[in-house]
Amino acid sequence: MTAAQFAKVHAQYNALDVPHSVVFPFLHGVDGDNVAQNTFFRAPLSGQPAPNYRGLTVVRADLPTPAQQAQMMKQHQQEQRRRNDCVMVETASFFTPPQNPGVNLRNFKIQAAKYATISDIVIYCPFGIHEGAVTLAKWFREAQETCWENRLERKLGGLRYNVFVVTEAFDAFEQFPHLIAIDRHGVPHDRVDFVDREREEMQRLTTATAIDDNVWLGCSADVPLIRANPNGFSICIECHDAADVPDSNKLQHASQFLDAYDSLPARSEGKGFDGDGPSDLVHLECSSVSGLTEEAQFAKAASDILNLCAWIKAQAQPPKAALTTSTQAAVPSKRLPHRVLLHCGDGYTETSILALAYLMYARGLSLPEAYLDLQERAKRSFFVYARDVAFLKKLEHSAPSNVDLMGPPSRALTPTPASVRAAQSAAAATKEATASHAWFTNPRFEGAFPSRILPFLYLGNLNHALNPAMLHALGITHVVSVGESALHPPAASAAAQAGRISVLDLKNVSDDGIDPLRSTMRVAVEYIESARRSGGKVLVHCRVGVSRSTTIVLAYVMAHLDMTLVESYLLVRSRRLSILIQPHLLFFWELRGWETFVASQKAKRQQALREHSAMTSDGQVAAIDCSLEAKKRAQPTLPPRQLTNKPVGASCGFAASQQQDDAFDLDVDIGQGAGSPYGFGVANVADRAFGSGSPSGIKADALRLNWGFLCREIAALNERYF
Repeated sequence: MTAAQFAKVHAQYNALDVPHSVVFPFLHGVDGDNVAQNTFFRAPLSGQPAPNYRGLTVVRADLPTPAQQAQMMKQHQQEQRRRNDCVMVETASFFTPPQNPGVNLRNFKIQAAKYATISDIVIYCPFGIHEGAVTLAKWFREAQETCWENRLERKLGGLRYNVFVVTEAFDAFEQFPHLIAIDRHGVPHDRVDFVDREREEMQRLTTATAIDDNVWLGCSADVPLIRANPNGFSICIECHDAADVPDSNKLQHASQFLDAYDSLPARSEGKGFDGDGPSDLVHLECSSVSGLTEEAQFAKAASDILNLCAWIKAQAQPPKAALTTSTQAAVPSKRLPHRVLLHCGDGYTETSILALAYLMYARGLSLPEAYLDLQERAKRSFFVYARDVAFLKKLEHSAPSNVDLMGPPSRALTPTPASVRAAQSAAAATKEATASHAWFTNPRFEGAFPSRILPFLYLGNLNHALNPAMLHALGITHVVSVGESALHPPAASAAAQAGRISVLDLKNVSDDGIDPLRSTMRVAVEYIESARRSGGKVLVHCRVGVSRSTTIVLAYVMAHLDMTLVESYLLVRSRRLSILIQPHLLFFWELRGWETFVASQKAKRQQALREHSAMTSDGQVAAIDCSLEAKKRAQPTLPPRQLTNKPVGASCGFAASQQQDDAFDLDVDIGQGAGSPYGFGVANVADRAFGSGSPSGIKADALRLNWGFLCREIAALNERYF
């Protein structure tokens, strides 16, 4: 096989949209070795018959180093002697990866080996064809024959597969840039490192922004480097579990250092944040105060945190003209503000309690108000564990009317709205204020909001959906329930019936590795798009918010942002915060098919534009509306109220063929939000090929990964957390 032939075969493979029923439950690993797995998926205990499917697996055969060559020759000599002494010679066979006992819907680790047994194999070496590559090809051929004979013996059927060897060296592949992952100089090219991209996505989401005057919240990557301090931070406070809350001595020493720095001519002249390097920064560590359980711990930690909040406010927002009685020349008579950065490793977990405490203290807010202020006004994503809500309530109720600062008298705080509010009697709270925060006292509130994936799209769990007051507080107007209805409890049902919330209730979708989502995917995606066009906000949920609902969100993100599955997955994964998204194997297979469908939809619209341009007499392209409103569908589009009561599942989706459903145009403005999460726009997005929203600029066909390779990358990424 030449490089050109391989490129053609690879393109044909990428264009396939194979229904899940062709390869599942086979890919779940129902070989008969795991009785529980076979029983759950109703596969014969002797093993699932091999699918009538031909995949593609590429194997890179590197040339051995001299040391490896010597070792191989030694082993070859030993093997030859062993074969001479034996009557029976073993043949090559495919590796059978071990499975964990019990039922597993996410067998990503076994997919590369499993998928190879139903694939044509392509052997490639950067140096071209040589004896070693041919030998490796022969071994794979032997393994295929062994697998074929084993399946015949067990009456499992299946196809016979081929082994190809690429005859050309790396130079020939340079004509096909989308196939090159690393160029001739060893530089990565058109590839995504899953670990690096996940880290970049998290840093981009949590990059430092202001939550109050001169108080910023961010991740540890925002801490100034050796010679750069673009945000002009003076104080960096890192929150983590192993630290303690700074005591009065540390705060006093920090104040003295800042006073001395303020006395320098450059500062005393009022230049303010001049972007100096971090050598003059104050670095403090603070406990995340997470997981406290005892009342005694609550009291001390609350006192320490509030004292720190008072110190931060005094540093960030000193009185404009403060008089001092100090005789020390180092203490200026006019205080200058210091910009403070609160940061932690991920930018949204360990800093959450301190950030909320500071907003309560500095802005005079109640705890529910601080939640909404940080989420809505400051536009920060944050995560609070349910176990920490009790401590936050203690902080709210312990806010003193006067905090004794451990610094020079000139840094004492003037009365703030927070101190005035804390001094007031609890009886002064109005019934209206209490009712407005009913979401916070709702037993279903678990300490964290649903994850904001896009400005109008949230991903959460069932408890989020069953808290209509919280949905209202966040401005959420539409709900997509995937397999777990949000209409049953009286409050949620009443909100839907009153028209305050529109609910798309997708029924008969279990997270069991058996029920598909492809037939419901389109309905949900078009529903979300309709909500976006009307200016609404949407919550997509299932029971936990990691599999079914995540699959729907991924499908929408691919279309709205014009991004591939790989990049959409890494974006959504990072924005789900402390919840690890885990669509199972079958859903990922369907998402790969959906990616192909969205790409084909965009190509179809581009072809229509070209044809219309050719038919236009003056050569100008008129605007074409490719939505369903402009093209009559075979069945009428249901309004939101009817969609709300339309069950999608066994009764109205699975019975229809996927091909018939895909024949209709997708009612989504593909690429409407391309580039928006990354701060750039895509001009003429309708004229660009699918994948134009990629932050890395990598073409979509370069990120259409082989199934086995994709699963291997996901498994490696998940291993960092399990």
